[in-house]
Amino acid sequence: MSISARHTLYPVFVLHQRPYRDSSVILDVFSREHGRLGLVAKGVKGKRGRGGLLQPFTPLLMSWSGRGDLKTMTAVEGYGQALHLSRQLLLSGFYLNELLLHLTQREDPHPDLFDDYQMTLQQLACLEQHEAAGAELQMCLRVFEKRLLQALGYELILDHDAEHAQPLSAEAWYRYLPGQGPVLYSDDSALARASSSRLISGAALLAFAEERLQDTTVLKQCKHLTREVLDHYLGGRELHSRRLLLDMQRTVDLGLAAKQNTELS
Repeated sequence: MSISARHTLYPVFVLHQRPYRDSSVILDVFSREHGRLGLVAKGVKGKRGRGGLLQPFTPLLMSWSGRGDLKTMTAVEGYGQALHLSRQLLLSGFYLNELLLHLTQREDPHPDLFDDYQMTLQQLACLEQHEAAGAELQMCLRVFEKRLLQALGYELILDHDAEHAQPLSAEAWYRYLPGQGPVLYSDDSALARASSSRLISGAALLAFAEERLQDTTVLKQCKHLTREVLDHYLGGRELHSRRLLLDMQRTVDLGLAAKQNTELS
């Protein structure tokens, strides 16, 4: 898709930045009207630069010019309040950014996905006010992953099986094949189901279709589902934010275990 030479003050979010020469940075930004773009922001470092504004999770209006893969930022200004995230919520925000960086194509507009991304960031910012927001956080992430896959043309099949196009049964179990969809699983034994994390119940698939994820069992199954499908399309690329989130969770689990052992001793 060809983009004209100049664009003035379009809504964007910075997904990532890296240093470029002495006073400049290279930005990956997500624009509502123009998709993901690579921009050079010249002279933004230093006291008189505007580098402090070019942070992730900050709604911006940005102008740029150029016709190549790497364009030049010509202006930027704030557009609403910056969204403050900390600890696990901050890593979750970077996780969203990594998904957009690795799965979207340059200059491929997704206005609905931009709106979903902005809404998800706002939900994460609201969770800062809650001490126990684990389930709510997971629901936010799963819904965004589902909508991301849909926007990119990889929509999850959540209403019929991939082999016979029969409606899903809430009582049945399925093996979800990335790129194809759910296939009915024939072994009804609880032992067989428990031995495979790749299985998901029809009830969970139907609930995910309607984004009803309040049930913890459904939420856990949908997490396994989206991870497997996203890994398929990521082609083996590891997400740094996911690794950091796992390390943080292990640290929390170890701390809880140590506290319990202390209390029991």
